[in-house]
Amino acid sequence: MLVVTGEELSGIERYCDTVPRASADVERIGSFTVFIGRSRQSFYARPAAPFMAPVGAGESIWSGPGNGNCGFQRHSNGCMR
Repeated sequence: MLVVTGEELSGIERYCDTVPRASADVERIGSFTVFIGRSRQSFYARPAAPFMAPVGAGESIWSGPGNGNCGFQRHSNGCMR
């Protein structure tokens, strides 16, 4: 069994939040931080820090309008508003 310490988990969280910012625009949608690629590269959404409360089902960004998977209108360079 793999055991991850709090310090290691904090490092992983910092990495996952920091790395995409160089190539993506960042929007806060509800309890999510959404990374929107500036090029054709796709990124992801993750719970926004600080993690104060669980993300509710009603906050899902995947159920919105647009292309049916993220609530954004899809353009040639990825999901955009």
